[in-house]
Amino acid sequence: MVNDPVGDFINRLKNAGAIKKASVSLPFSNFKLAIAEKLKDAGFVADFEKKGKKVKKTLDVTLLYSAQGEHKIKGV
Repeated sequence: MVNDPVGDFINRLKNAGAIKKASVSLPFSNFKLAIAEKLKDAGFVADFEKKGKKVKKTLDVTLLYSAQGEHKIKGV
């Protein structure tokens, strides 16, 4: 069980960016959805999408990279 869902969310994004993944899928919550919206507005992620129904909901976040191929989220 994760005690810090925000920290876990940010670390999953950072780790996926470190290995150049295009997107990350993680368990859905309205709180994580709100964070994803703010990260998109700030230019740290390209897009996000809620998928699934009932208890199998996921949040798919598309990562954003610079022109040089560097992930936008670093130094966390």
